[in-house]
Amino acid sequence: MTQLVFAEQPLTLSNVPEGMDALVLAQEAAELESGQILHIARDDIRMENIAELVSYFLPTIEVITFPAWDCLPYDRVSPNPDILARRMTSLVKISNPKKTQVIITTINAATQRIPAKETIKTASFSTAVGDQLDMEALTGYLSHNGYSRASTVVDHGDYAIRGSIIDIFPPGLKKPVRIDLWGDEVDSIKIFDPVSQRTEDKTNSINLVPMGEIFLDETAIRNFKRAYVSEFGPARNNDPLYEAVSEGRKHAGMEHWLPYFHEKLETLFDYVPDAHVTMDNLTLEALETRLSAISDYYLARKTALAETPVKSDTVAPYKPVPSELLFVGAAEWQTIADRMDFHQFHPFDVPPGDNVKTFRATTGRNFAPERNDKEINIYDALRKHVAALQQTGKKIFLASYSTGARDRLSAVLKDHGMAGHKLLESWKAAKRLPKDTIGLIILPIEHGFETERFAIISEQDVLGDRLIRKVRRTRKAENFISEASALTPGDLVIHLDHGIGRYVGLKTV
Repeated sequence: MTQLVFAEQPLTLSNVPEGMDALVLAQEAAELESGQILHIARDDIRMENIAELVSYFLPTIEVITFPAWDCLPYDRVSPNPDILARRMTSLVKISNPKKTQVIITTINAATQRIPAKETIKTASFSTAVGDQLDMEALTGYLSHNGYSRASTVVDHGDYAIRGSIIDIFPPGLKKPVRIDLWGDEVDSIKIFDPVSQRTEDKTNSINLVPMGEIFLDETAIRNFKRAYVSEFGPARNNDPLYEAVSEGRKHAGMEHWLPYFHEKLETLFDYVPDAHVTMDNLTLEALETRLSAISDYYLARKTALAETPVKSDTVAPYKPVPSELLFVGAAEWQTIADRMDFHQFHPFDVPPGDNVKTFRATTGRNFAPERNDKEINIYDALRKHVAALQQTGKKIFLASYSTGARDRLSAVLKDHGMAGHKLLESWKAAKRLPKDTIGLIILPIEHGFETERFAIISEQDVLGDRLIRKVRRTRKAENFISEASALTPGDLVIHLDHGIGRYVGLKTV
């Protein structure tokens, strides 16, 4: 495998189809004794997928995803709290690396400014069993850092205080924690189920990080008021954003004025100045689309503001932050790219040159022609293709999305003359597979690829998109109840993820 860790110039990494790029990242991370690799995906779907693939190929590495806000530039709504929590948790990990990290982000996240690294390092609150807990300091931290007081803790960012019991659901944890005090001393910290509210396990300490990128403390409020008035002039009485922030209250969409709350903002590249940076295929096209969208939304808001009468009894119009304060522009992006030597993955062949590294891999075969021919059995075509690849000395791996799908595939292969296969639980085991044995792996890869030594064939390549990909539908509660009421105990049902089952009834928890 060609190494790019020591490259002193930006490289085009040719013949690296999607899926193999994750393997390249994993192998490069394995070569690093310490350090960070930053990969910029073109969108959130690619980010999540490549993170899963890297974790599969190198399970010992720390893989961190840094998503973008899930709202449009200059929107009136705030990003989803879970997204904000994930971003803050990731920034804390990136700020304090304890081992080699592979950081996967998107072009949207990479082009948006974030709180300074030093701010994130100090924006935490820790306590442990046996510590003296300052309740006033804790409640002040929670209220100023995006947490919401609730009667029952269910979602990330909720906290509840009942006498000497404090429930908190911090970002980065799968379940909330319950702090039990004895006077002012932390007697115990327990993990509990947010549904049943029953404790399940114990922990010795917790480390809280902010729920969002805006900290509504006195300094942040003062910074906002000064910057807001300086940019837009004295605030009127009908400006709900200015009123809410002045009173220390959260306001919907206030994250879009992020630069006014901080002394300075940085970019993700400032967090990892020495990282090895790689980019998806088509990322530069996604960058152009992103910058164009930011410009369009800003101009639309600015035009609307200019056309609004100064003296108006209506609610104050939207006052957009200048785009260069919140986003990275084209010129700044190029400066960063030149400084950090961005490496660009490319799935096809590129003419040779000093800045081109070729990996000699190709996209795997798609069995679409065979699927569309009623005279051809798709599994017979698969068997012939596998046999042809094995004759060239390549190892063959068939990738399924889940354990159940792999088990079904195993049964079908036996029925079509491919009984010589083995179920594999890891990529480490896959590398020890004999060449005459087909390896069945669980890998969420859409399309397979071939290298000089092995070939990965995905189920989607064989069976097609509709039969393989998971379908995620958002259904309203009333629709679910109406569907469930139409069932009779004993009816057979098919679950999207788990297959065939029998309906036995509903139980109120």
